[in-house]
Amino acid sequence: MEANTAPRWCKYDRYVQFPLRVAVLAKLVAPDSWTYCEHGDAHRFVEDKCAPLYPAELAWLYNDIAIALSAHGCILDACSFWEQTYEICRVVEDPAVGGGFHMEVLLSLAFTFIEMGRLPAACRYLEDAERLLHELYDEDYQARLLGLRGLILHLRGDLQGADELYSRCLDLLRQGTNPRAQSIFLKHKADVKISVQAYEEADLLIRNSRALAESGVFPELAANARMSEGHRLTRKGQAVQARVEYRAVLKEAQRIGFRKLEVRALTALARLALDQKDPEGARDQAVKALSLANELGLGLRQSHALVVLGLATLETDQKDLGVAYLRRARQLANDQEYWSRSREAENKLLELGVNLD
Repeated sequence: MEANTAPRWCKYDRYVQFPLRVAVLAKLVAPDSWTYCEHGDAHRFVEDKCAPLYPAELAWLYNDIAIALSAHGCILDACSFWEQTYEICRVVEDPAVGGGFHMEVLLSLAFTFIEMGRLPAACRYLEDAERLLHELYDEDYQARLLGLRGLILHLRGDLQGADELYSRCLDLLRQGTNPRAQSIFLKHKADVKISVQAYEEADLLIRNSRALAESGVFPELAANARMSEGHRLTRKGQAVQARVEYRAVLKEAQRIGFRKLEVRALTALARLALDQKDPEGARDQAVKALSLANELGLGLRQSHALVVLGLATLETDQKDLGVAYLRRARQLANDQEYWSRSREAENKLLELGVNLD
């Protein structure tokens, strides 16, 4: 069992206790500890014949803990473990040349910073990863890097650029053996197709994403694909079927402790309630989503929940409060460079005649 397969057996918060215990035990029995070491000095200062784990084993362990913490929603704790993993990687691999350990950490940090709403910082991690790829070319890493760059363009509102990068990413992944990444980026490409109303193409992409997730027994990715199916059904005006999908995703996210997905499901249910002229229900779900996003430090989800909360509040004849929510959403999205969400809030404010200066 590892973090990526943990949902098959238990919740993330239960799983993470096992690698944490191993890490604590290794630290207790280790002859000494360290925080920083250059690659060339590893044999002198941090390696010991009595050490309980090899450096590569320790790097894997810390990376696994970070993945589990991130999925559970403990974003800041996950970043802390990935930073420690990076220092261990400096012992395993020369940082000037890099290698698989470095690439995994950089790509994970990039994705985590995207979720936190720190897109410029995520871009810098991707630039570091791209630099290492010149020395260590690997199609799987190249594909994931392209996919993450596509995701950033997607969030910034460049749908054509995102679609092109997703296509290049998937072309590489189809030649490899990484069904997880393929499922994830098929889902993102489907979201682009939904945005441009190419519903038939989106349907095929979602089906393929879900099939890969289910064949690999990745329940969290199957639920992730169902989120996009809910979006597609909503856009097509099939609200009842969309609600079935969103509620199934919410139930599955709660069952496996995938709290990041829980926030997205709550936000989707809030927007669906708003579309169905139920502003009070929309406000209730949006407040739950915003509260959980605040707790977990999910910056992008904060912006999204604030927009939905603002729109729902306007429908309850509380214009000043609704405008305040939308102003805050726009400011937060601008700070994040989350241009697509910023424009949504800005367009509504302009429609209301609000001065944005």
